[in-house]
Amino acid sequence: MSSNDAEISIIESVFTNETYIAIKGEGVTRNGKRVQVAKPIELENAIISYDTKRTFDSSFVDSSVRTIKSVHDIRRSASNLLDLCWTAAGFLDGMVDVRNLLPIIHLCGTHMVFEAGGYVIGIDGNRFTSSLEPYMMMNFVAASNEGLARQILNEYLGKSK
Repeated sequence: MSSNDAEISIIESVFTNETYIAIKGEGVTRNGKRVQVAKPIELENAIISYDTKRTFDSSFVDSSVRTIKSVHDIRRSASNLLDLCWTAAGFLDGMVDVRNLLPIIHLCGTHMVFEAGGYVIGIDGNRFTSSLEPYMMMNFVAASNEGLARQILNEYLGKSK
């Protein structure tokens, strides 16, 4: 089994009083109302969530600064799952977590983005997918569309044009 096999994901935020439900092939609802990702925009106008490490090596810092400088602004709810839901609902244009520290349980958040019409890309540049092994850790860029996800990843990798 892989992350592509997810049928239903439910994320409830008691902090914001929101319940997100994604059903494969049927989309995403927020508190019972259908939501979808934001309309495509230019990278320099994007507002994204960006997760960081507690310890920084120079490569991660350089990549992070380059990425953050390429977008309009960043926002953090302090919850990766909620930030993925906000990306799915169009409140954020993208969410970045390239720390390789996120447990596989967060797959329900990437499922939300896919079902809302967005795109999630792995650090390897391929469409994000993962086995469902409990030891797996995740690296990804989630965005409202594939083009924006690739632009953000390329900034992080230092491959922007």
